Parts: sequence; C-alpha cells; structure tokens
Amino acid sequence: MKRVIALVLAAALLPAPAAARSPFDGTWTLDPASTHVFRTRYDITLANGMFACNWCRPAWHIPADGRFHPVAGQRGYDEASVQIIDGQSAVFRRKRGGREVYAATDMVSANGRHLAFSWVERDGETVVETGSGLWVRRGHRDAAAHPVTGQWRELWTKANTTRTGQITMTLDGTRLHMQLAPDQHFTATLGGPAARIAGDKRGTMVSVRRRGSQSLVQTERVSGTIVSVTRSTLRDRLTKDIVVEDHASNSLSRYTAHKQ
Repeated sequence: MKRVIALVLAAALLPAPAAARSPFDGTWTLDPASTHVFRTRYDITLANGMFACNWCRPAWHIPADGRFHPVAGQRGYDEASVQIIDGQSAVFRRKRGGREVYAATDMVSANGRHLAFSWVERDGETVVETGSGLWVRRGHRDAAAHPVTGQWRELWTKANTTRTGQITMTLDGTRLHMQLAPDQHFTATLGGPAARIAGDKRGTMVSVRRRGSQSLVQTERVSGTIVSVTRSTLRDRLTKDIVVEDHASNSLSRYTAHKQ
C-alpha cells in the first residue's frame, strides 16, 4: 500500500512557465479519511500443500509449509510464507531483503461465504500499519481445497497507519521531478517518453500526459505491460482529487491530497 499511496500523489501536476514557481512544488500529503476502494478482488488457491496468488502480477505459487520462499516481480516483497492454522484459517507473511514486512491472517466463516482478514505491516522494527476487513465470496466454493481458496470481493477495510503519505515534487517548465521515498524518485517530461523510477527493483516506467486544463494522466508500466493508470484533477491550489486504476488488483481507488 505504501508504494501505491506514494505513486498516486504524483499525477496531478500542470505545466507552468519555466520562470514561475509551480503551485504544485513542495510537499503533498494524502488524507487517509478520503480513501475509497472499489472493485477489489482477491483470488487465491490453497490446496494439496501449495498456495497460489492468482491475482498477483505476475502470479506466483509456493509450498504452504510455513517457510519463506522466494517470489519474483512483486511490489515491496521478495519472499513469502503461507501457513495453514486450521480448517478455516491461514497466515500469510512477506519479507523484503530478509526482513519481515507484512503478516496477515485470513479466517473463513462457518458457512464459507465470508472471509475476515487482519494485517500488520512493518518498516524495519516499526509497525507502520494495522488493519482489518471483510470479503464476500464470488462464485462457488471448491470443496476439495482449503476454504480460503476462491475469488473474493471486498466489502470493507479499516486501516490505522503512522505513515504521512508524503512526497516532494518540483516542476521546472515541463520537467517533473518526484521524490517518492528516500530511495525512489524519477524525472519525466510531461507528454514525453516514459521515465524509469530510480530505486524501483521492478524497473517501473512512468509517463505523464495532460488531460484538459486541470488534469493529468499517469501511466505505469513494468516490462511494457500497464500496471496502473492514475487520473488526477486539481480542485484548487491546495487540493487535488486522485483516481487510481490498479491493474494488478483489479481495483479502482479514490483519494484526496493536500499541499502542506
């Protein structure tokens, strides 16, 4: 989520004369209370001692033995672990660079129709986000697989975070510089070719184009495949509305960001 929040804030910049300071220069912060997620789906398989994340891009699978196994091409993690707790629940963990960054527990209701989940996300030794939510099953249940198996649609999610969701930006004429995190940044020309996000291990490329007088569209690609499209509209000099279509999770999210 941290990665997604940082990138969605980057897409609401408008061209300005090189001699003038852009009203978008400075630090912008996401308003957590403004976040709304739609169309999110969860598609996993846990059967015969194996786990598959079908909705991940790229999809991956590992033994469900409670041990960490390498996974490739994912945002924010390079190892994963799946452990079956009992006949209704399982625990999922992720690591990045040898450190655990995420742990979640999924528990299916007795009738198999709903899945309650909770998670903890860490940055080093610090807990940066906790939350819980509820999904509803889409389609039929596979009686031969663990009950968490299937396609799920999100009903609600509640998160508590210590993150500020801040980025720093500078627009020099049509050249946009964006500091997404201490180790991730890019510089791109509005309406020009895609630029690589320095520090991003997946090699994500970002292009930004203008849409009307008050909006921009930001497109991210990995290995030539579109992974997200962000459409942003400037409400005023201190506020912008952001809509993100995440192709990896098949979700549509809405946010509001405020200039500090």
